[in-house]
Amino acid sequence: MDLTSDLSNNGLAMNPTVQNFMEWLKRHKNQYIVIHKYEQTDTDEVHIQLFNMTFRPRTDSNDDYLNGTAVLLHGLGSLLIDGEQVKLPQDSYVIPVEGMSITEMEDNRVLLKTERAEYTFLHVVDNREQSFPSNDNNVETLIQRFKRYYTNNRKAANSEVSFSDAFLTLMYFVINRVDELADTGNLVEVKDVLRQFREIRDSIQDSNDSVNERFEQEYEIQRQQESKILH
Repeated sequence: MDLTSDLSNNGLAMNPTVQNFMEWLKRHKNQYIVIHKYEQTDTDEVHIQLFNMTFRPRTDSNDDYLNGTAVLLHGLGSLLIDGEQVKLPQDSYVIPVEGMSITEMEDNRVLLKTERAEYTFLHVVDNREQSFPSNDNNVETLIQRFKRYYTNNRKAANSEVSFSDAFLTLMYFVINRVDELADTGNLVEVKDVLRQFREIRDSIQDSNDSVNERFEQEYEIQRQQESKILH
């Protein structure tokens, strides 16, 4: 079912603003988005790797934020609160759409207003988002990518959560990459990606914490080195 059908089923076929916004989000699926939200005197900053987006119709409730009409962004990310990064609750972010209007839309940026707040959405190019490199002596392996995901997550969550989220992100990457390679008929690289993923999966099964412990040790070394440079 395409996005237009989804919106029609939710009563949004005649709402071009929400539809255009969701189409923009769809174009940036599996990519990195930075969101700035301005609501009265409060400001939120959200970093998210957008895995999916869904529409939530209004339900009977006194709490419009929790049960009002909204677009839900699903993905892994963090929320900046009082200068401190925390893990995005429930791996999702709610955008109430009552009174939504788009004031500017470009390929990499959207400015919009709702009855509650103003938002800026920015697509940022992150090196984690780049395509999996092919036959090259300096390729990034899946385990290296896994470690980078972990390091990024570790800034906003503990070791256990960071490791679990990093592996989930890696799975999404592998699924998307295999689809891309299959579409071009590159079965050699498909097999190589799957081989690397199986090796990682097997290495962390049966409560084997060795990979997690190595990532954490290397993260602590990196953090200490960065701290020395800053001071």
